[in-house]
Amino acid sequence: MRPSIGLRPVINVSGTMTSLGASIVVPEAIEAMASILPHFV
Repeated sequence: MRPSIGLRPVINVSGTMTSLGASIVVPEAIEAMASILPHFV
């Protein structure tokens, strides 16, 4: 599907890093996500 819409494969050779940040979630973010999970939004 990707080639049919003009996208090409990308190989990430930077480990866990992306253009948006790393794959490790800080404890504060985990706590914030856990606090909202029981609620409908």
